[in-house]
Amino acid sequence: MIEIEIKVQIPEHDIPNIAKTPQVILQTPRTFEQNFLFDTPDRILSSRDQLLRYRIFGDKAWITWKGPVKGENDIRYKIRKEISIEVTPSSTVIELLHHIGFELWFRYEKYRTVYKTPHLVICVDETPIGVFVELEGPKQAIEEFLTQKKWHSLPRITANYYTLFCEAKARGEISGPYMVFSHHSPPFSI
Repeated sequence: MIEIEIKVQIPEHDIPNIAKTPQVILQTPRTFEQNFLFDTPDRILSSRDQLLRYRIFGDKAWITWKGPVKGENDIRYKIRKEISIEVTPSSTVIELLHHIGFELWFRYEKYRTVYKTPHLVICVDETPIGVFVELEGPKQAIEEFLTQKKWHSLPRITANYYTLFCEAKARGEISGPYMVFSHHSPPFSI
């Protein structure tokens, strides 16, 4: 699957307005999500602009590989190949990844609410560094939604959450090695 997406950072008071948008349907109510990023000890995946993620979203989980951002990328969007498989949420997944040579290098948490339109997936991500809306789908559908919500003037973000975390940390907005809420802990010891 080829993923086309952008993020925009919105004020918290804008969150309820998303559900009031015509053709927007709630797919998944606000759900706690944990993400664990893995790489080899010598960071082979990162050096190739690839990512290996284990995500726990409510009572479901996935392992996802993301390929390099496409070279012909329109700078307004992040476009990359993505392959996911659903797995059982379990510490065994983390243990398996460790045994085959991967190590955890970053962890982040968020509350995610998922909406859909006929052509777009809209994810509202409440993170320790702010509220972001991720729009995934065809470029035209992304542009139409930005126009409809009057978000065209908001800066487009194609950076991943690790990069956003590093920027927030440099500004002194968050501390620690991971982008996590202080009142949560991982479900598994890692």
